[in-house]
Amino acid sequence: MLSKATVQKKPLMVGSWIIGGCSLTLNSITMVESMISIPNVKHTQIVTDKVIILLINFGDWLTGLYLIFIASADAYFGDDYCEAQFTWLYSSYCMALGVISTTGNLASMFSMTLLSISRANNLLRDRLYTPSPITRKSIIK
Repeated sequence: MLSKATVQKKPLMVGSWIIGGCSLTLNSITMVESMISIPNVKHTQIVTDKVIILLINFGDWLTGLYLIFIASADAYFGDDYCEAQFTWLYSSYCMALGVISTTGNLASMFSMTLLSISRANNLLRDRLYTPSPITRKSIIK
């Protein structure tokens, strides 16, 4: 017989598998497309943006990998987690997942910050260095 906790946990486990799988698949596709298109780009700013977006994809890919692994660990331990809590928390598997999760989140957030700074810099540079339009008054002077 299924316990109430097991029934409530099923949607979370299924959601982890679905979101993790989608994250791995879609970010893999985007990373490959970005790597293929970067050599063909001539403008350095577009290359910079594409590389930063590639780093965001990599961070999100690591997060998807984490979700798949944590769902696998949950399926393995199941309702016996409380009994195996000490074993799990001090296992190399748990430590590796912590590193994957932290690295993925930090890579994604750092890259998004870099992308925002890069785009804000482009807007300011374009605004400051765009020549003003020629008007009739400026021709007369």
